[in-house]
Amino acid sequence: MHSTQWQQHDLLPGPAHRLVQSCAVALHEQIYEVGPGTGSLTGPMLETGARVVAVEIDGQRVRSLGERFRDACARDQLRVVNGDACTFTPPFTQPWRVIANPPFQHTADLLRHWLLCPPAAGMPYAIDLLIQAQAAQKLSAGSGAWTRSSVLLHLAGLPRQGMRLSRSVVQPPSRVDLAHWSWRCHHDPLDVPTLRAVDYILQQAFRGDHRVRQALRSVATPAILKRQGRDHGWDPDGPARAVPPQAWLELTRFLLHIKRIPSQ
Repeated sequence: MHSTQWQQHDLLPGPAHRLVQSCAVALHEQIYEVGPGTGSLTGPMLETGARVVAVEIDGQRVRSLGERFRDACARDQLRVVNGDACTFTPPFTQPWRVIANPPFQHTADLLRHWLLCPPAAGMPYAIDLLIQAQAAQKLSAGSGAWTRSSVLLHLAGLPRQGMRLSRSVVQPPSRVDLAHWSWRCHHDPLDVPTLRAVDYILQQAFRGDHRVRQALRSVATPAILKRQGRDHGWDPDGPARAVPPQAWLELTRFLLHIKRIPSQ
């Protein structure tokens, strides 16, 4: 039985084809798919000539996908892996992208995993997901509504909430409307160790309903936070969600420089 922890809402064939078309998939692109389910996205992606690595936690679905796409597997255009995408690292050594309809409850964990624990090829150059509309809005958050994930995404690239879709485009129907959410990596992306160090700070800052000064008291003195807030336009006595991404980056670089936090 499919784990409720990884409950999958399978995208219907028509919307799946339209989503792949909107992603402008090129011949031989390396694509990572999480939660392929019945293969509604997998099929259209293979039709473009792309090479796909699909990770599915349900062993029965892995076998069904292998049968449905037997020819693509035989010519090594498709690799279906039985595993947990929150810990699995795709085996890419060349530029890669993500196109997926992932289990909704794991969206933020998956995104952080791809940015902070990338394969040898580095973080993906593009991510396109079908996710809940509210989650898409949070991940694309702007001033005053930052989250741990949206800070990382803005530092590494450009997130964007795209077309809103009815909850009935998936089976079983979602409880809320969905959206096509996308992210494009910066041309000169932040290096992964620095991004990990930022996340180290964010983990503490966004843990509970604390003011920044209180949340970061173990790594930064009040004087450091006061100076950083003054120089980069944020209030140390305000909430973490009000601090913009560049300010988190500057604070992290300073704390690394004075060895108040470990290199990641």
